Amino acid sequence: MNSNYRINEFAKRVGRSVQTVRRWEKEGKLTAKRLPSGHRYFDESDVRARNLNAKRR
Repeated sequence: MNSNYRINEFAKRVGRSVQTVRRWEKEGKLTAKRLPSGHRYFDESDVRARNLNAKRR
């Protein structure tokens, strides 16, 4: 079962600021899912993908 994370929780999981996560989304480096309310959320696959990309650098 995947966990869903709000943007602040996701930022903590990947060790970055909320502003950085928003910038990644704006630059197309990350795609957030949206709730009907418009809030962004991310799941465990997004965390794994960000961590994998960070290790490649």
